[in-house]
Amino acid sequence: MTILEVSKIINGKVNNCSLKRKIRNIKFDSKKVKKNDLFICIKGKNKDGHDYIKEAIKNGAVAVITSRKLDNIPNIEVKDTLSALKQLAFYKRNKFLGTVIAVTGSVGKTTTKEMLSNVLKTKYNVISNEGSKNNIYGLSETIFKLKKEDILLVEFGMNHTGEIEELSKICRPSISIITNIGSSHIGNLKNKRKIYKAKIEIIKGMNKGKLIVNNDDKYLRKTKLKNIKLIKVGFSGKDIKCNDYKILNDKTEFTVKINNKLENFTLNLPGKHFVNNALLVIATSLNMGIDITDIKSSLKKFVSYDRRYKIYRKNNIILIDDSYNSSYESLKANLKTLNDKSDKLLIVGDILELGKKSKKIHKKVGKLLDIPNSTTIVVGQNMSILKNKYKHFFNSEDVIKYLKTIDLKNKTILVKGSNKIGLDKVSDYIRCQFDIK
Repeated sequence: MTILEVSKIINGKVNNCSLKRKIRNIKFDSKKVKKNDLFICIKGKNKDGHDYIKEAIKNGAVAVITSRKLDNIPNIEVKDTLSALKQLAFYKRNKFLGTVIAVTGSVGKTTTKEMLSNVLKTKYNVISNEGSKNNIYGLSETIFKLKKEDILLVEFGMNHTGEIEELSKICRPSISIITNIGSSHIGNLKNKRKIYKAKIEIIKGMNKGKLIVNNDDKYLRKTKLKNIKLIKVGFSGKDIKCNDYKILNDKTEFTVKINNKLENFTLNLPGKHFVNNALLVIATSLNMGIDITDIKSSLKKFVSYDRRYKIYRKNNIILIDDSYNSSYESLKANLKTLNDKSDKLLIVGDILELGKKSKKIHKKVGKLLDIPNSTTIVVGQNMSILKNKYKHFFNSEDVIKYLKTIDLKNKTILVKGSNKIGLDKVSDYIRCQFDIK
């Protein structure tokens, strides 16, 4: 694109810059700017992109998109830079001729997206948003990177009603996936019925296409659509159904009926909830024409990544690092994967964004943690409600101090909490102590 083309898309005024000047890419992180990039000055809660204009120019920006009058700096002036970002993302998406697949849900959306990406790459050139960069910024960043890919695979996150609708209308997916409806963000949306309404916004940008849902979820099970084909998967799935499963150490073996034939699959992750993720992936992959043999092989090779149920083994220690995020549902699922006979240390942090439901849900967590052969440490302000039942600390630093006083050998250690609680420091300490890589 050129400066002129961009200015027309965002209805901006060009200052101090040639209209014919070509743009290599569009960035809104000044540190990532390279020669001939266009830098958008986004004002966030804590930082204002206008404060980083000099850094962007120094790194090679050809011009900046700004909502201020600037002297002697090549710029495109607009009323609202965030609106400009969305307009450019929408424009770039409309130029993309490949398939767009979108994933959302309360729990497991990133795991499902990464699992699906691995399978799709056996046949297609795929681009997806990194990790959990699932808001308008992460989405736009991914869209701006589009070149000659076959598939754009994106994850949609949300805190409030209307966010997923906006992302969907920018992306216009042809296949959408909803993993489940849980208690995440219930503090903002009040109840699961409203969370379901927010998640189903994923279809707002779809004309036709397919929506693939987890039929084991009581809210998703009731979904009815007119112009979009609905595919229901799960242990109670109508289109793709899991007949049986068994957990063997760190693996899960399961059987799925596909085209009236029983197919056997293996996952390098233990747990029924991971099978639900895999079923969504299987259904999507089959709809994209992936051979069943390639699906099996890719799922078998898939390994989790840092902080999301990442399992480490060293001698007689098993460390399960799930410190990236937490919800009542995911904690419950994780605890079900633990061996009842093993000596367990549970280090569990606050679940955030629960609002007025926080006290009630953390009390329910207290009952979940009452399992055989376990010692439990709870961490954070919300978890203080359980301090009379379990050992309690307010922060990771104090947890680490305590761990230095006890024997961690021969234990299965689960570390789980919302990201802001910082339990990744606890996992790092344990890995360092026992040289676990």
